[in-house]
Amino acid sequence: MSYTKSKTTLKNATSLGNNNQFAHRTAIVIGGTSGIGQGIAERLARAKINVVVVGRNIKAGEAIVQRMKEASSKEFPLNHRFVQCDAQYISNSKSFA
Repeated sequence: MSYTKSKTTLKNATSLGNNNQFAHRTAIVIGGTSGIGQGIAERLARAKINVVVVGRNIKAGEAIVQRMKEASSKEFPLNHRFVQCDAQYISNSKSFA
């Protein structure tokens, strides 16, 4: 089995926060309480995007949302929030939707 590097790139990934193209939009980040998901949630928040962090860990989720709210500017307030949900269980996923 060989690995081939994908040619697909996100041309605007580095400039996401440099314009207001996505400002006040809302993104849902499942698994946003740790690891890559947390990094994505924080990056979206810096780009002035409202973030809904979804995860199992209430304490971590609320702490992340609080840090994102504190980091947002007073001139550009955002409505970040945390939703507890274990996406591996269909019943939780349906109630979240």
